[in-house]
Amino acid sequence: MRWNEGGLDRLSELAAELLRDRPDVLVGAPVLAAVAAHRHSQTVPIVIANGSGPLQAGLAKNYARPGGNVTGVVNLGEELTSKQLQLLKTIAPNTSRVGILTTGTAIIYEETLSDAARAASALNLKLVEVRIDTFDKLPGLSSICGKGNCNGLLVTSDPLLQNWRVQIVDIAAKQNLPAVYSQPEYVRDGGLISYSANIEERFYRAATFVDKILKGAKPSELPIEQPTRLELIVNAKTAKAQGIEIPTLILAQADQIIE
Repeated sequence: MRWNEGGLDRLSELAAELLRDRPDVLVGAPVLAAVAAHRHSQTVPIVIANGSGPLQAGLAKNYARPGGNVTGVVNLGEELTSKQLQLLKTIAPNTSRVGILTTGTAIIYEETLSDAARAASALNLKLVEVRIDTFDKLPGLSSICGKGNCNGLLVTSDPLLQNWRVQIVDIAAKQNLPAVYSQPEYVRDGGLISYSANIEERFYRAATFVDKILKGAKPSELPIEQPTRLELIVNAKTAKAQGIEIPTLILAQADQIIE
C-alpha cells in the first residue's frame, strides 16, 4: 500500500513504485490515483475504488464497456450535487448565498460547478465559489464567506479537501454556517449533515472487481459501477449548537443520527 499523504505531487512516483513490483491488479482510490497508475501502464489491470471522473480523465470509453485496463466503482455526479443543495435549503430555509468549497484540482471540478449552478438556479440560490488549493489558504474560507457573503456552505467531494476536514468543520462552526458535506467523515468529525455513497461499500465492491480479474475477467469488459444506495447522516449535536432545527422528515430519512 502507498499513500500520498494528502498531496498530489507524489502520486505518479508512488504509482510507478507499485508497478515496478509487477502486480496482477492495482487498486487506485480516488480516481486521481488510478490516473497516475494509468500513465505508467495501459496493461496492468487497474481497479478504481472511489472518486469521480474516469471518462473525463480518459481512463474509459464509457461505463458499460470501459475498453481499456481500468474499471471499478465511482461516485455519482449531478443528481448528488442537486440533492445536497436541496438538503441545505430544507434545513436552513433562509439560505440565499451558498459558498461551494473546492480546490479546483478535482477531475470533475468544472462539471461539479456546472451541476451546482443549475441546482442553485432552480432553488433561487446564489453560488459563491470558494477555491482553496493549499492548506495554508484554508483561512480564506472565513474571509470569503464571512460578513454575510455566504449563509450556507456546500463542501464538494474534492479528494484534497478530505485531508482538511477537521479544519473545515471548525471554520463552518465558527462562522455558524449550515454546511452540507460530500463525505460522512466530515459529519463524524462534527460537521452538520452529509449525503453521499457509502465509502466502505464502494471498497467492498472494488474487491469483487479484483476477484473477477484474478479469475480471468478482462477490465475492458467489466462495467464501471455507480452506487445504488446513498447515505444521509445528520449530526444532531452540531445542529443544536448552531440553532438549527432539523425537519422531522429529514431525521426520519437519516441513515444515522449522531447525538
